[in-house]
Amino acid sequence: MNKLNIYQKLEATAKLNANKVAIVSPTLFEKHNPFSFNPDSTYIEITFGELLSQIESISGTLYRLGIRKGMRTLLFIRPNGNFAAITFALFK
Repeated sequence: MNKLNIYQKLEATAKLNANKVAIVSPTLFEKHNPFSFNPDSTYIEITFGELLSQIESISGTLYRLGIRKGMRTLLFIRPNGNFAAITFALFK
């Protein structure tokens, strides 16, 4: 049985659906509460291809910073459209 990690599954899906929307994210979060967003905000759409490109870029940066497979890391960012890309870059 071929075991794929979560990044590898995303990568396979992204290659098959590069132009399909992967993430829809509000552009504005409330300043007093970063965990809720303004319902009147606009939204951005990120395709699987764009997401994969972002993940590759971020994972390269993490590698250059010394992050390696098996290291424990902490992800501490405000919820936004980059959250998924950073998370998957760590899984890669």
